[in-house]
Amino acid sequence: MIHVPARVPRARGLTFALAACLLFGLSAPGQSQILKVQGDWVGAHVVGGLLGVEGRHLLGSPPPLPGSGPGPMEVSTKNWILTGMLGAGVNLNAAGSAHVRPIFYLHVGVLRRTGSDTLTRVGVLGVSYIEARAVGPALFLEFQGVGDLKVGALHTPGGWKPSLSLAVHWAIVEDLRR
Repeated sequence: MIHVPARVPRARGLTFALAACLLFGLSAPGQSQILKVQGDWVGAHVVGGLLGVEGRHLLGSPPPLPGSGPGPMEVSTKNWILTGMLGAGVNLNAAGSAHVRPIFYLHVGVLRRTGSDTLTRVGVLGVSYIEARAVGPALFLEFQGVGDLKVGALHTPGGWKPSLSLAVHWAIVEDLRR
């Protein structure tokens, strides 16, 4: 029998609660939601894809808007962003099963704007695949605001496994279809 430490379900529950609060909280200035299509791999434990909704909220009070003075207008912005994502899809490589299994994904973390045109945000996430019982930290890299890469190490019933996720924002998929 495989023993999963008691702190893993508590961490998963806390991650889920924070992600849900961010996604389903009342609309506020500095908050946005992004629909994503994501491909996932966790060692030999998860190979699949999912559709998810990510919510983002600027940390700190909104920056002041500029007055109507002469010259170009500059608007400052907050660099730190709280993020949370919930998603569902299929796991084509469910451990111990020859069948396709559902997969439920969530993450919560903090992102920072980079000021670069290519690598627009970087951050650290807490990631969990609910049905696959995988949880752990991941590094988040967002490219040109259209897609992101998450690289981490997740604890599974079989031990620690490397993790890789590649997501594309749904708005880009819609643009390509037109």
